[in-house]
Amino acid sequence: MIINFENESFEFNNVFELDKKLNRNYESDFEIKFEIDDFAEEKIKLLVTLSPIFNAIFDNGKKDEYCSFLKDLSKKSKYEYALYDNFFSDFNLKNIEKNTTEFEDINIKDGFICFKFNNLANKYILGLVSMIETLVLNTSQRKLLLNYFKDLSDVIVKNSRRAVISNGNRAFILSKYVVVWFMELVKIIRIKFPDNYKYVKAIENLNLNLKLPKEDLI
Repeated sequence: MIINFENESFEFNNVFELDKKLNRNYESDFEIKFEIDDFAEEKIKLLVTLSPIFNAIFDNGKKDEYCSFLKDLSKKSKYEYALYDNFFSDFNLKNIEKNTTEFEDINIKDGFICFKFNNLANKYILGLVSMIETLVLNTSQRKLLLNYFKDLSDVIVKNSRRAVISNGNRAFILSKYVVVWFMELVKIIRIKFPDNYKYVKAIENLNLNLKLPKEDLI
C-alpha cells in the first residue's frame, strides 16, 4: 500500500509498518492506494460498499456540516455523490480508470485503486488503514463481507452516501444506523484480528460517545 499526503508519501505492507513511519502530524487530506491485482473487482466493490460508513465515522470536516469532504467532492464530481455509476452494474476496470478523476474519492489511476480521505490525526489514519487492511484486503474476510452485501447496487450505495452527507454518523443505511454497522465491523476485527484491533480502539472510543474526529480535542 501507499499513503500520499500533500508533501510526503510512504509505502507500507501493513498498518504496523505505517505506524513506524508516521512521525509527525501531516495536516492534509490524504490518499490510500493499493495495486490492482486479480482481486481488484472484489476489493473496489467492498471499498465502495463500506465507504459511506468510513466517511461518516472518520468525519473530520467542517464543524457545522456532516461529511463535508465528501459533500465538497460531490459538488465537483460529474457523478452523483462523487460515486462512479457502474461499480456494481457493468463493472469494468478500464472504464473506471477512464471515467474517474480526482473529484471522486474512489478512483483508479496508474494501476492503483485510490481512496481519498479528509485530514485525520495519525491515530485515526492508523484506524482507517487497519480497517481497510483487515476487512477489504484480507481475502477470506473480504469474501465473507461481499457475500453478506451481495444484493447491493450502485443506487443503494449512492443513497447511503446521500444519507451520511445529510446525517453523518447518525444516518440510517442498509437497515441499520451507521454507528451499529461500525461496531459490528469493529467486532470482526477485535475477534479475528486482535493485533490490528489496538489501532481501531481510538475511533471506537469516540464512536461509543457518538463523537467524531473533528470533535476530538485531544
